[in-house]
Amino acid sequence: ESKAMKRNLNFACNIGTMFGPSESLMERLQIVKRAGFESIEMAFPYTWSLEQWKEALLENPLNIQLINTPLGEKGEFGFAATPNQRETFLDGVRMGIKYCKALKCPRLHIMAGSAKIGREEVFIENLLAATAWAIQQLKF
Repeated sequence: ESKAMKRNLNFACNIGTMFGPSESLMERLQIVKRAGFESIEMAFPYTWSLEQWKEALLENPLNIQLINTPLGEKGEFGFAATPNQRETFLDGVRMGIKYCKALKCPRLHIMAGSAKIGREEVFIENLLAATAWAIQQLKF
């Protein structure tokens, strides 16, 4: 028997895509709890304030496993690989980390943006800038 078979599996429900649309965060979390999930991922939690999240999670205790960095307001898919958008990308990383910390989420997925050939260098430079910023936040 493999190690994976010996440990308990913990499935996370993506509350942005499962169970249909709902305007209410509280309603979404109630549906997820009734379906038997203990963990969720919410790719884009920024529709709701941290206060709304905390209140909803108090009534519906769930573990958040994944959050994405923001997409952008004009249909972008993130900014990590987008030329001349480093500050927008870093603002998104800062917001994502703020949400992760407040909601005890262990994973922040970096949204790269439109994947076009030749943007690898921009992507790497922006990831290094975000890493340097994050390291500074860890210093006491």
